[in-house]
This record gives sequence, C-alpha cells and structure tokens, in this order.
Amino acid sequence: MARDAKLGRLAAEIARAQQRVREARELERSALDTLQNARTAYHLARVVRQDAYNAQQWRWRCYRKAFGSTNKKRRAARAEERAAVISLKAAGAELTQCQQAVRDAEAPYQAAQNRRLRLETTSRQAEAAYRARQKELGREAAIRDGVAVQDLCDIKVRVKDDGVHLFFGGQRKPDGPGHGHYVLDRVGRVTYRRPPRSHPSGPPLQ
Repeated sequence: MARDAKLGRLAAEIARAQQRVREARELERSALDTLQNARTAYHLARVVRQDAYNAQQWRWRCYRKAFGSTNKKRRAARAEERAAVISLKAAGAELTQCQQAVRDAEAPYQAAQNRRLRLETTSRQAEAAYRARQKELGREAAIRDGVAVQDLCDIKVRVKDDGVHLFFGGQRKPDGPGHGHYVLDRVGRVTYRRPPRSHPSGPPLQ
C-alpha cells in the first residue's frame, strides 16, 4: 500500500502544531517568570514600606516626647522624623512602581497562556483529524479485504508506538470476542491485518 498523501499532510500539520505549542509554552514560562518576579518584588516592597511607616511613626513619637527637652535634642528628633518621612515616601513610591510592574506583567502572561491554550486546541484537532484519516484508511483496507461493512460500523482506535491499531467487528463492542484487528503505520500502510470472526478467513471464536 502506497503512502497516503492526505495522511502525510496531516502528519506535517501535527508536527507544525506541536512545534508552535512548544514555543508557546516557552513564552508562557518566560512571561510567568516575569510575573512571579514582579509579584515577589511587590511583596518585598510592601514589607519595606510597612517598616518605613513603623519607623516614621516611632520617630514622630520621639519628636513629640522631645518637646520637653533641650532645643538641641528637639531639633535632632525633628531631623530624624523628617528623614523617616522621606524614607516612607520613597518606600511608597517603590511600592507603587512594583504594583504597576505586576499589572504590566499580568497582561503578557495572560496573552501567552491564552495563545498556548489555542494552539493546544489546534494541535489536538490536527491529531484527531490524523486519527480519523487512519481510521478511514483502515476501513477502506478492510473493505478491500472483503470484510463486511456492518462489521466496520464501529471502529475502536488505539494509538501505540508501532502505529494506529483498529479494532472492529467484535461481539457487543468493537474489540470484543472475535474482533478484527488492523495496524497502520504513520504513512497509512497496513502492517498487520486480522479479519473478524464473521469473515471467512477470520479466526474462530474461542
């Protein structure tokens, strides 16, 4: 049996789709790393900002207590409180920047994730079309071998390392007792055939 051109095109589509999925997963991982780094920086900035706030509050209380002290101590306490305010503002600005970085990283990650999901769907569709073509080729081969059409109404497909296995014509289910078994390789050639029991050349039902 010659190579099937349609099956070859479908196999090429699968290869392209899987390659795009691999690339999309790499982009998604990179975008996720960026987002996670931004979130980590944001959480650290929150801690720094809280520490700066606590320090500023403490310096303010120290300054209030210094009102009954000498001018020198009062000025020193005031300078320390002002320095704490500056540190608090800087920490707040850093927190705002980190928060914006998280927002900026979320959109690319979501886009990369959505793209990966779309490509995985396309890949699954290509694989389903490939299996359907294998199933169609196996059915055609069985008909050429003289297998009754009614035995081919329901075909069970299993994909294994050595090819696509088709089961049909068994009792109560496609792979039930007395079933037929065909194997097709990746280019659509039948590499193994066993007609069902209903076929004259089929095996006897044990």
